Amino acid sequence: AMGLLPLFGWKLQMVMVVLPVIMLAVANDYGIHLMAKYQEDNRPGAERESKALAKGVLKSLGLPTITAGVTTMAGLLCLTTHIIIPAQQMGVLAAIGVGFAICGSLMFIPAVLAILPVPEPLAHFGDAGKKGFLDRLLERVAEKVIAVPRGIIAVSVLLGLLACAGVMKVIVDTNPINYYPPNSPVAQTSSLINKHFGGSTELSIMLEGDIQDPTVLGRIDELDSRLKELPQVGTTSGINQVVRKMHMAVSDGDASADRIPDNKETVAQLFLLYSMGGDPDDFARMVDFGFERALLKIRINSLSTKGISEVVRASEDILETQQWDKTPIVGGFGAVFADLVEAVVKGQVASLLLSFLLVFLMVGSAFRSPVAGVFAVIPLGLAMPMLFGLMGVLGIELNVVTAMLSSIMIGVGVDYTIHFLWRFRDLRRMGTAPDKAVVETLTTTGRGIVFNALSVIIGFAVLLLSQFLPVQFFGFLVVISISACLIGALVLLPAICLVVQPKFLEPEV
Repeated sequence: AMGLLPLFGWKLQMVMVVLPVIMLAVANDYGIHLMAKYQEDNRPGAERESKALAKGVLKSLGLPTITAGVTTMAGLLCLTTHIIIPAQQMGVLAAIGVGFAICGSLMFIPAVLAILPVPEPLAHFGDAGKKGFLDRLLERVAEKVIAVPRGIIAVSVLLGLLACAGVMKVIVDTNPINYYPPNSPVAQTSSLINKHFGGSTELSIMLEGDIQDPTVLGRIDELDSRLKELPQVGTTSGINQVVRKMHMAVSDGDASADRIPDNKETVAQLFLLYSMGGDPDDFARMVDFGFERALLKIRINSLSTKGISEVVRASEDILETQQWDKTPIVGGFGAVFADLVEAVVKGQVASLLLSFLLVFLMVGSAFRSPVAGVFAVIPLGLAMPMLFGLMGVLGIELNVVTAMLSSIMIGVGVDYTIHFLWRFRDLRRMGTAPDKAVVETLTTTGRGIVFNALSVIIGFAVLLLSQFLPVQFFGFLVVISISACLIGALVLLPAICLVVQPKFLEPEV
């Protein structure tokens, strides 16, 4: 995945620092399930020939592994809807990396298993009294699910509804200063600039017209004065301020002359007077040579994108009330941050909908039933509001980095659902009763699911050591969301299967 960067001519951008972690945490998931199945088949008294065991593992898990891998790739490719181009590129690279991992898992691992000598079976497969902690835990989970399936569903729905209250508190912020801890040099410098020098974020407004016309200058001056009233505005600079100062200077410092002159000739004379004794290039940053375009600059002292957006909206509202022959242009980093807020929200919604749709279609096609697609997205549908609800409660911002989370979570989390449903269906088709099928699925395939989830959780947990806050929060949220997906696959999904008993999981007549 990393080697494709120079091949595609892409650069290693800030967002891509999580790509190696994604590869290390996710790419071994498919091999984990294959090895768990190999251990399960390698029971005392069963076939002990290495090639036969390897072939049985591949035959049993080949199709569900491909299905799980393809859905993960689809989830990662949904990052192409992200507003940030490096995030789109990372989605492509991660998807290709996962595709390579699938091929390696289905070809390299079985080939090695077919060559290596068969190890001794795990003790607990031959002796129930030697079961480890995980096996006993999964058995207890299965017993609870069988005992109160409807209660589990009710509690899950209630938790989902409660989490929706936290979703309303999610803050969208794209100001990069907030990506650093408050005690970092970058944040401290920005704070000092905001406090003593007007603000570290700049907004620029280009206005077109006859700049020497007092009417046009009056509009600029009105815009300037009204923006200064906003608490988020630190300082402003524009040609209107220069004209007012010059007018007052030629009036012997009379404070009443601190205004735009009433006629165009006076304005033109002021500019001519300055050009005779000063440097004409002093005006280059405020007005063009032909006095046809002027630039009003606003420094914003707010660190939040919300405050910046309020200034941008106020500027646009004021400009709409004024009569300009040509539409003014609002630009600068302040406008970029304000536009990013809307873009991040739209991109988040688009990636969520696309991810759910692709998972629904792919799982439905693999099981040949649209109901299977619904079952696959149910745990994800409950984990998603819990994730965003937690972000709202803890005050974790939705920004260009954390906005990638949903696509990754859906792509990775659906793997657990697919493996559970596949094994449960196989057991039901062999005539196993639903209750016993739940127990056997959780104590066999459930082991692989747990190891799979733990590898992802541990892999992403290293991001908690990052000093870059979005990456740190990203790692924390992945750990929480994958844990929620794990609980959904091992607890909620079996309960739904027992209560609903969908036809696609039942024995064929």
